[in-house]
Amino acid sequence: MLRKNNIPKAIQFLFENFNLTCFQYLVVVYSIQLRRRSDLLIQESLYYLILSLMKPYDKIEKFIDNKNNFQYFYYKIENDLGNIIMSLSNLNFITITNEKETDKLKLKINITKKGKKIISELNNSSFLELQNRTNLIKKEMPYKITLFRELKGENNVFSN
Repeated sequence: MLRKNNIPKAIQFLFENFNLTCFQYLVVVYSIQLRRRSDLLIQESLYYLILSLMKPYDKIEKFIDNKNNFQYFYYKIENDLGNIIMSLSNLNFITITNEKETDKLKLKINITKKGKKIISELNNSSFLELQNRTNLIKKEMPYKITLFRELKGENNVFSN
């Protein structure tokens, strides 16, 4: 078995880059809240982040058929979600609007002016592509709690 210290740093950085995940999350939040004034549920932002990171598909049925890929990204990101939210909040890139909520997926957030400024000034092609994919998914596959649960594997709302 490979131990973590035997893996080259460049490979570790590629697959375990917390800062990259934070910025990807912030790009998605920015994309969602660009033309929206209401608070954003963490689970909704997570839905868009995961779908934006997955290989793009044309039809919703292909996403349903590929639940394992969604679940892989979900559990990988969900593991760090609390730290991502706290880091972005501490940097004043987002605000948490219902801090008393104990379920992190039900927390509500807003991107701050500072967060908007950081993202709007990014000229990185991968972040711009992530923003474009998020906007496309918002249009083609808008968030629905039943779909989110189905993709997570919680229920089978699409089975007969």
